[in-house]
Amino acid sequence: MSSFQITSPKSYLKPWWRKYSNALIVFLGSFSFAGYLIAFHLSNPIPNKENLIKIPIKVISVQNLDPHLQVQLEDGTKQTMEFPVVQFLKGKTYYGIDDDAKKRLQNCMGYTRGVKVKLALSERFRVWEISCGDVNLTYEEASSYWHKRDARLFEWSIFGYLILMTFVSALLVWMERRKK
Repeated sequence: MSSFQITSPKSYLKPWWRKYSNALIVFLGSFSFAGYLIAFHLSNPIPNKENLIKIPIKVISVQNLDPHLQVQLEDGTKQTMEFPVVQFLKGKTYYGIDDDAKKRLQNCMGYTRGVKVKLALSERFRVWEISCGDVNLTYEEASSYWHKRDARLFEWSIFGYLILMTFVSALLVWMERRKK
């Protein structure tokens, strides 16, 4: 008598997307998220100076993290505003204005020029120019800073994120294979 063992045909007939469903969900979810971030980034480029909306404001508070400004508009409504930063990174600190200038923005009256952010989950306004008290951030300074730091940082962050998620998906496939 030979010791011939019959294995269950179900394990061989199972389609690959069911065998590795966890890895597939992580892979598709992470690439969908990366796709949203890329679409968000591409739909919010540096605007033309002529397209900036000028808004008179009174700065109520200033934060290092996004949203950077809490302002009061002429009609008395309060609104948050942000400086141009990479949306992918946690914290999103803007380094185009030093800490001393941020402190001087507190309670000053002036104006901002910027645009509404597209594809955002909530209504947001991105400041590309501000003149308030003795603090002046020009459009040229903000756009130059964006080119030097944030745009390049976004590209590397997305690349690193995709590499990490590919590695996690491969790890999940490996773990699924080891179960058997």
